[in-house]
Amino acid sequence: MYLGDDAATTVIGGELPASVRTSLVREEVQAPAGVLYWIRVLGSFALLSFCLAFTVSAMLQGGTGWWEGPPLAVNIVLFPTLLFCLALLEGSQVPLISFARGSQEDVARLEAAHPRAYKACMVCHGEGMLERYLLGREFLKLVVYFFLAKLTKSDGTTSPLSLPGFFTDLGKTGLIASIPVVLVGQLLTQMAAAREPASFLSFPLVLPLAVWPSLVTERTGVVHAAYLLKAMFGGGGVKWTAGEVVRCIASVAGWLFGSALVFYLLWEGWDDGPFGVGGVGGIVLFLALWFVLSYLDGLQVAATGAAGIPQEELSATGARNALLVQTPEGLQGYFVGKQLLSAVIRFALITMATSNGDPRHNARKVFGLPAAVQEIVLETGLLGAIVLVIGPIIARLLAASNPAAYLGVPVLTRVHLLLGIGINATGIAHCCWPLTSLLVLSIRRPEGSRASEASTNEKIPLRNADSRVTRDSRVMRIPEDPSDVQP
Repeated sequence: MYLGDDAATTVIGGELPASVRTSLVREEVQAPAGVLYWIRVLGSFALLSFCLAFTVSAMLQGGTGWWEGPPLAVNIVLFPTLLFCLALLEGSQVPLISFARGSQEDVARLEAAHPRAYKACMVCHGEGMLERYLLGREFLKLVVYFFLAKLTKSDGTTSPLSLPGFFTDLGKTGLIASIPVVLVGQLLTQMAAAREPASFLSFPLVLPLAVWPSLVTERTGVVHAAYLLKAMFGGGGVKWTAGEVVRCIASVAGWLFGSALVFYLLWEGWDDGPFGVGGVGGIVLFLALWFVLSYLDGLQVAATGAAGIPQEELSATGARNALLVQTPEGLQGYFVGKQLLSAVIRFALITMATSNGDPRHNARKVFGLPAAVQEIVLETGLLGAIVLVIGPIIARLLAASNPAAYLGVPVLTRVHLLLGIGINATGIAHCCWPLTSLLVLSIRRPEGSRASEASTNEKIPLRNADSRVTRDSRVMRIPEDPSDVQP
């Protein structure tokens, strides 16, 4: 099954498109190193420290939604382990997409200087392999998110750090636990991989913990419904074989059955979500949050190419919205803020798509499923990952097919853009900048290999530098650096 490299990197790619990796890490794009900047950095460090302390305290007291049984020490070890796996999944996509869009000479230089990075590129740069990796990675990321949410979200039965009840209620929403997840598990490694793509890809565990699991996951067919969506939206390059058709049918059937199960749980109030809303209210809330999460992902694609959309294709509303993200600073603000907002929403959605382990399930079988199957299907996060992965992909396909129309949606687009930019302006994620510098220093190769490293860690030129939308291929061509494109 093959979607085409450009379609994969703009539609199925992760939270942070590689096309803006340079704009996010260049020194002139970072917040000015003035007094206000350092106040925000210190405030961000304080917030991260508090959220980590609150989360660890909740785990030590057994006050999270994690299953009973494993010793607390195991839970404490699982937390950094899952964060580490998420960080590898998030960071590995940036260099793989970078080198895929570079010239063959760029990749060839890796063989001598960074053999591990070269091997990873050879695995993912065959025909159709990059998009397979990205799609499998997207599903695995949601599964890891579920376990992190289950492990860290306060269940309200304890009082972490002996704080007032307000903080306990706030912890039940997943907001406190989502801060260290998005800062440490996502933004930090994405920024580091953008600065040192070859060195990051040379990390020994990238292949066994990020690349191979993603490819194996895609081959199971669990998210092959995405290929059908691609074909429905006029995407070319899809090669249908008998095996792929079977996987696609099974994936669509699994998504429909999973959606029915999720809505049933919500209707009965048996979900593990933070709001405790059942019936019609629970279903409406779930759909509303799912829509916002998907819309944010689609807007990510449209905003990335905003600088290259011809002025005549934009409506008056679209032109005003495009001005917000036509500078690297605007893109940086939206993408960082969007990461934080998406993490909170994803925490809530994944738990709402999961059973709370209500004992009534054993007495009243859900859709006739045996109790053991109910526990596996409804309480492991697999169901939520299968259901939730489709919405963002649909939004990305819509945005990639017509970014001008996406930017021109009244009210919704501007509200989402301003929300992302506003969240970033608070400085919540500012601690990532100095932490990224420290991480970059730790992953760089020794001084003796700097000459060869400089040629592979430098900005990789794109083969497709035109940022216009090609109507025949329906593929968005995204520039390496939005600031290099003249409006």
